[in-house]
Amino acid sequence: MDRFRQLAILLMGLCVFASAWADAPTVDESVPTIQWRDDLKKATEEVSQQQRPLLLVFTMERCSYCTLMKRTTYHDEQVVASINENFVPIQICGPDHQRLAQRLGVRVYPTTIIISPENRVVDRMDGYVKAQAILPRLASATHRIEQARVDSVPVR
Repeated sequence: MDRFRQLAILLMGLCVFASAWADAPTVDESVPTIQWRDDLKKATEEVSQQQRPLLLVFTMERCSYCTLMKRTTYHDEQVVASINENFVPIQICGPDHQRLAQRLGVRVYPTTIIISPENRVVDRMDGYVKAQAILPRLASATHRIEQARVDSVPVR
């Protein structure tokens, strides 16, 4: 690919990002926030105890799409309510957890992975996801996990 074409692609990408960033709402500190966990081991223990799925978000420092998702998607009131009510959420820096990122096939940032209490990946979302797109995925994952519990209960 010639240098002109590379530059044109780079500029188009920057324009798309700048447009999305400009449309991003400012953060309202009075709105409830996601209760992010900061310790992966404690978060997995909480998953076991509470039997709620883990919402594992891989981010990276200086990742513009990670910042955009934190600023928009993770400040949407419906997203905040759904995550706080149904999940054990944790954000981790991918480069600090390289083995786990490799094991889960993380190749882009941000990557959001939903893991059931039985330690099965239920859903994954690679890259930036808008609030309107993540809400049905959260609901679907919750529904599938609950359905698996119902289906696994022995009939007497």
